[in-house]
Amino acid sequence: MAEEPTERPTRQLAEEDVLAAVGRRIEAGGGVVDLRALGAVEVTWCSALDCRVVRSLRRRREVPAAARGRPDLSDRPVYYENVDDHPVPPPPTPETRQVWRLVRSGSVRRHDCYCDDGKVSCPRCRGNRRLPCARWTECAGCRERRTECCVACRGSGKRQRGRTPVQPSEEPVRRTACERCGAPDAACPDCRGQGHGDTTCPDCRGRGSVPCPECGGRGKVAHEACGGRGPRVSWTEGVIEDSPRRERVRLPGKRLPPLVRWRAARSGEWREATLGYDDPLPDDLAPEHRAAVEPRLAREPDEVARRVDIRHLPLARVTVVTVPDQVFYVFPGRHGLQVVPVASRRRVGRIAASALAAAALCALVLMFLLL
Repeated sequence: MAEEPTERPTRQLAEEDVLAAVGRRIEAGGGVVDLRALGAVEVTWCSALDCRVVRSLRRRREVPAAARGRPDLSDRPVYYENVDDHPVPPPPTPETRQVWRLVRSGSVRRHDCYCDDGKVSCPRCRGNRRLPCARWTECAGCRERRTECCVACRGSGKRQRGRTPVQPSEEPVRRTACERCGAPDAACPDCRGQGHGDTTCPDCRGRGSVPCPECGGRGKVAHEACGGRGPRVSWTEGVIEDSPRRERVRLPGKRLPPLVRWRAARSGEWREATLGYDDPLPDDLAPEHRAAVEPRLAREPDEVARRVDIRHLPLARVTVVTVPDQVFYVFPGRHGLQVVPVASRRRVGRIAASALAAAALCALVLMFLLL
């Protein structure tokens, strides 16, 4: 809502009723003033406007489309040559977003392939999902140190007679108890005497197979010939999309005070009108409001639907010479004319000057106490 002084338009508030309402408000506050005296009062008209425009804009385009398998396109509308020539109904309301998907005549193509929905058996594992793997692998510690896995049983699990476990002096690590023959300080700390220098494979953990790294254990990979798309259908799709766009008409000039806007929105008797195509503007609309709304009624090239919601409130601004500290705003309410007094610029300036003077005085006192 903005404030724009103008001449009083037709079907606005009667100036006599406005002055009578302001006079009653001043008398209720204990003041006495003759509003009929020449030059004692000034009335300007600053009616409020809340206008919102919703347009439905249509966009048409063509895009390539494809789907796997054998999609059913029989329920889609068919257009010929140009999607711009295909008629579709407007949306039920300008706020409704709707999308029409069409098929261009003669554009449907079927692409067959022998694969299974874009997948073929993995060439590495041949669809088995796993690859064979040795259950046992050579102990890296024994191979590096070039020593036996167990100096007592040599990995057989039976101690040899007359053979005393001796820690080889050239080994940099301390040997441990053998898990096969139980000899202390005799086995390699890595494999613990498990087999003739062998240990369980860390990849398969002794299972004898591992998941195929080519297919990730799924047994199938994407078919390169069709790009992994499999049997599919392609066509040219026409898209017609209706999307809403919302606008708000704002008046130039100074805005109304916050208290007046709040009171007017809460208790003002607003005049409302909803316009479609070819509907005239309300007769009681103020001239400045009419000048702001009329340019928005022009139909745009891609527009298929529109609604204009207008709410306007007659409002008068009254200044009284004998009451210089207040400005009175008058508008029709549900129970008669409403009068909202607000502080004038003169009063606001005096309050601001007093506040600055008080702040300066406090600063001087504080400086004096700190010295």
